[in-house]
Amino acid sequence: MKKFILLSATFLLTGCPGPMDPVTRELPAQAAIVDNQVCITAPANKGEKIFSVQFGSDSGQEIYKTFSHPDEQIQAVSGECLPTFGFDFIAGDSYSAFYRLEKN
Repeated sequence: MKKFILLSATFLLTGCPGPMDPVTRELPAQAAIVDNQVCITAPANKGEKIFSVQFGSDSGQEIYKTFSHPDEQIQAVSGECLPTFGFDFIAGDSYSAFYRLEKN
C-alpha cells in the first residue's frame, strides 16, 4: 500500500503528461529566396494561425513576437510564405526561425 501511495504521489508531483495534455509537434520548414525576399513555408493544417514567431542570427540579431489574442493571429497556409515581420536577413549569416502554429 505504501508503494502505491508513493508511486501515485510521484506521478502527481512530477507532472507526467496525461491524456488531456497537449503534445507539441515540431515539423521542419523550408526556406527559399522568392523575388529577392526570404520565403519560409511550413506544413500548416487548415485553420492554423501563427501564435508566436522567433528569429535569431549568428550575429546576435533577434526578434520575438507573440500574438495571444485571436484577432491578432495571422492565418498560416501550407505552401505559402509565412510573414517575416520585417526581420532583416543579411547574406552570409546563419539564421534560425521558429513559428508556433495553433488551431483555435
